[in-house]
Amino acid sequence: SHITTALALHSTAFNTARFAGPALAGLFMDMGLLYACFYLKALSALVILGILLLLRGRERAGGGAARGGLPDPAADFRQNLVEVLGFVRNHPLVRTILIVVVAFSICLLPYTILMPAFGRDLLGLGAREYGFLCAANGLGALTGAVSVALLGHRGDRRNWWRAGTTAFPLFILAFSQARGFVTACLFLWAAGLSMVITMTSVISLLQLSAVDSQRGKVMGLFTTSFMGLFPVGSLLQGGIAQVIGVRECLSGMAVLAALVALWGVAATSKLSKAALGTR
Repeated sequence: SHITTALALHSTAFNTARFAGPALAGLFMDMGLLYACFYLKALSALVILGILLLLRGRERAGGGAARGGLPDPAADFRQNLVEVLGFVRNHPLVRTILIVVVAFSICLLPYTILMPAFGRDLLGLGAREYGFLCAANGLGALTGAVSVALLGHRGDRRNWWRAGTTAFPLFILAFSQARGFVTACLFLWAAGLSMVITMTSVISLLQLSAVDSQRGKVMGLFTTSFMGLFPVGSLLQGGIAQVIGVRECLSGMAVLAALVALWGVAATSKLSKAALGTR
């Protein structure tokens, strides 16, 4: 299977922008060219719209599938939800992975929301340094994506998932205690790397573990767990950080996520190797 490699290549393209964008924006802001950031953002949106229009034109030229016989998605929503929740409940690996994803989405991913306050108030960074701080995180994610693309098809996928799941909260915990710019960049680089390894492995394992009839529904549930709960975690951590402080909020949430990660790693270690979609 080439699922892991394909996902890693997709992540490589995405995280290249995460690395280059903040660094470029930081330089523009440092030069007093804040407006240039908005122009570049608008230009990137136009490029995406152009690509979508091109794909739509090719679909029409190729005689896309007729819409008349398609079912109404809203009518089957409840039935599909019941089916996928039943599948997850009866599949130990999928259930464990999704629980860890929910914990990470609420406890770990909102670290990006607190980074501006962390950089300005705790590290005393300006626009250029903050841009490089974000770029270090993106560079780590890019490194992780390239590593998975080159090596992710080798060995047991459990090992990739275990390594990323264990390391991600620990690096966020280390970042929360950083006292200098360089140290913060290093820990953010490592956090970005472990985050991509974790999520790429999660998607690969979920797709290989789900039966054909439930694969799309499981991935929809993953997307909801991963990105859908991110605003909840952001609101929660913003409120907590305002009360107890940014550093304390980051470290406390990282510890909580680490405990869930250790539980998930221990739970999946008891599962059979064949059930994990290993090659």
